[in-house]
Amino acid sequence: MLRTALLTTRGHIDLLRVASAACRRGC
Repeated sequence: MLRTALLTTRGHIDLLRVASAACRRGC
């Protein structure tokens, strides 16, 4: 369970990072 939670958190962080990069380019 802990491993899945860590992977999910890491995935969310990656998504946020990608979103930030995309916003920097688009906005």
